[in-house]
Amino acid sequence: MVDTYPIPPANIEPNVDTAGLQNVLTHTVHAKDRLQIVRENLDRTTLNVADSLIAKHIAHSEQLSRMITEKGGTPDASGGVGSSLSASLSKIGAMFDDDTADSMETIRDGEEEVMDAFGEALGKITDGPEHDELVKMRDEISRICKGDTVA
Repeated sequence: MVDTYPIPPANIEPNVDTAGLQNVLTHTVHAKDRLQIVRENLDRTTLNVADSLIAKHIAHSEQLSRMITEKGGTPDASGGVGSSLSASLSKIGAMFDDDTADSMETIRDGEEEVMDAFGEALGKITDGPEHDELVKMRDEISRICKGDTVA
């Protein structure tokens, strides 16, 4: 299935830092890809958290792509070279890591990159609907990492 996004009207003035949104999108894709690779080595509880994060990252990727498009940008949801590198390193690590005792801490560490990207974007997008959407997305990831249920 090919993602389609509405073509923004020609008179749109981008008042939002689409580069900041793209940075959040890139880190979100990286995190999703990393989790999809390591999920098979996780204990049941951590697997549930990882699956919740994967689902939320997929939803956020779509939302961020829409936001970028609405502001006249072209979203890149491929993750690029960084995602490929992250995936490769995760695969190698998963081959040698049989200890799942600290797997939740590892997941939280990986999600810090996403949270940092949200922080950077929110430093530039300080009000408006985009700000509110970013805050909501950031809070959803934070709650999942703390073990809270997020719809």
